[in-house]
Amino acid sequence: MKPEMLMQMQPLSGIADPARIRCVIFINGQMLHVALPELLKAQQAALSALEARVAALESEPLP
Repeated sequence: MKPEMLMQMQPLSGIADPARIRCVIFINGQMLHVALPELLKAQQAALSALEARVAALESEPLP
């Protein structure tokens, strides 16, 4: 996509159902699409694990 086209794209707002948002991904020369919540599942799991690790470190007593 040309940079000029990106500047003309309108932002989404007021989406009642985020599962209806589809993301296009180019991988290995193919164009694929996926629902936004599915794309974010791995990142959410990693963030949850990181939050748990930080909470555990914060609860440890200082030496």
